[in-house]
Amino acid sequence: MKSGFTLLEVLVAIAILAVGLLTILSLHNQSIRANAEINERTDAAMAGRIYLNYASVKSQYDGFELYFYQDDKSYTIEELYPQFRFQAEEEQQLIGDVQITKNYVSVLDTGDDSEYLRLELLR
Repeated sequence: MKSGFTLLEVLVAIAILAVGLLTILSLHNQSIRANAEINERTDAAMAGRIYLNYASVKSQYDGFELYFYQDDKSYTIEELYPQFRFQAEEEQQLIGDVQITKNYVSVLDTGDDSEYLRLELLR
């Protein structure tokens, strides 16, 4: 009696292995896409917070500009984050004797103007 595998058994084993590897690769690709989206949302939150503080200070001091320095070059926040567009709004309310200023910033995708997030600062 001969021992060993038949050609059919080997082909079935290869097919099962191929399906398993394709499943793993598919999951890996989904993981990479999800990670890229999370990184972009994190960048949007960070840029939004910076822009919110910038807009708040700019509304108090005329002529105030914010620059970031990297490799002996200066960049505005719009140049530093070209994938986002920022919309700032300011609203003032008088509650009793207290003047409250609300600054809002929306962080938008430059490609389709979808809103990543909206931030609010009270002062």
